[in-house]
Amino acid sequence: MEKTRILIADDQPHIFSIIDMSINKSKYDLFYVKNGVEVLKKVGEINPHIIIMDIQMPEMDGYTASMKLKEDPHTSKIPIIILTVREEKIYKTVSNTIGAVFHMTKPFDPDELEEKIESILKLK
Repeated sequence: MEKTRILIADDQPHIFSIIDMSINKSKYDLFYVKNGVEVLKKVGEINPHIIIMDIQMPEMDGYTASMKLKEDPHTSKIPIIILTVREEKIYKTVSNTIGAVFHMTKPFDPDELEEKIESILKLK
């Protein structure tokens, strides 16, 4: 059975470590990038099933990258989870507007993140 490919975009390496230690790697292949520019490049290479993306990243932020993905018919259906320190309501509203499936704030519960991934996969 093919593993679910998850692309994770964040400019903070400790987030990669937290996710890497907490996600069940027998079910998922995890790929890491540091900004939105790298997201757009990596999506074409690995065709991820889910993207987990921070908002605030250098070169291209998560919102811009998300909007570009949603504009492209080849990537528009990839579910996006926004994972950010920004918890203000306006950021949650913008996440919904750009088509993110979930908006989670840091620090986050790794079990909750995996639950959200599982719920996305059940809907597909």
